[in-house]
Amino acid sequence: MEGDGVEARVTYEGSANIILVNSGLRDADDDDPDGFALCMECNRWLTSDQIESHTDEDDSECYANASEEAIKRDIELFSEGQHDTVTLTSPLPADIEPQRAEEFDRTLKETVYQGILVAFDLEEEEIDTFVKPATGEHGQVTIVFYETSEGGAGVLHSLMDEARFRQVARETQTVLHGDPDDEGCERACYECLMSFYNQSEHELFDRALVETWLESMETAALTEIASENHEGGDFDELLEACDSNFERTVLHVIRDEGFTLPDEAQHVIYDGDEPVAKPDFFYDRAGTAVAVFVDGPAHEKDYVKEDDERKRSRLKRMGYRVISVTDESQVPKIWETI
Repeated sequence: MEGDGVEARVTYEGSANIILVNSGLRDADDDDPDGFALCMECNRWLTSDQIESHTDEDDSECYANASEEAIKRDIELFSEGQHDTVTLTSPLPADIEPQRAEEFDRTLKETVYQGILVAFDLEEEEIDTFVKPATGEHGQVTIVFYETSEGGAGVLHSLMDEARFRQVARETQTVLHGDPDDEGCERACYECLMSFYNQSEHELFDRALVETWLESMETAALTEIASENHEGGDFDELLEACDSNFERTVLHVIRDEGFTLPDEAQHVIYDGDEPVAKPDFFYDRAGTAVAVFVDGPAHEKDYVKEDDERKRSRLKRMGYRVISVTDESQVPKIWETI
């Protein structure tokens, strides 16, 4: 997408894999641990401030009188599904100060989202959106819009039509009090961007930050970009890097079925200076990097499963797509989505 001073990438993907992670209560204190706690004795979910009373020796709220050791902590909940998705990726405009990047990101997300709802006469329950955690270039925002029902109705795919895209752009102007007779608000209000569903973001909304970007979007031209011919890594080098016969078998199936080879094997992923995980295969894709774990029999042990779950949940929070392969027969179906 190219407009007056604005360049952005708009990508449609049918049946994209969407993973939503619930890391705890929104109003939790900063020093509270992430996730939830579960009493393994009575199967009750607990917040961090409920654990002490739940395990009190003199006045326990647990009918099974659970001890501290019976509380499993730092549990993160997630849902996963295949959804029609449009991804909007844009650099931070030069006139926006870096310290206001999150305000710009959240405001742009909500404004385009509201424009889509109005343009296609949709309810909030039919389309959802989020700002994707950055894994690449600093100062670049990636916003994901997806149809909440699996399979979808094809609404988002129509955004690839330039006329419908511009229609959404025009509606964003209306959303932001674009009518000359509408005095509007200072930053945001319940007549434009604020709603019950986005209360946690209210203090970040500032419509003035996105007005210039959206004006450019209204006259933008959509230019189709051919998919890159991504060849992947060298087969022999990947094979040599494999740590197990099962990994080698999976790699052979990937090649023999005609799928793109991984870019790397045994690639270490860092969060800052801290190593997080070492997937067996790694695809460095624009928009979403893919970490593939080939799980042999050793991964069936409970302590290994717990360690795998912890590391892979963290990767998902960092914005990586995580894939687990437990049998080579899974390769064709999984690799069709990569």
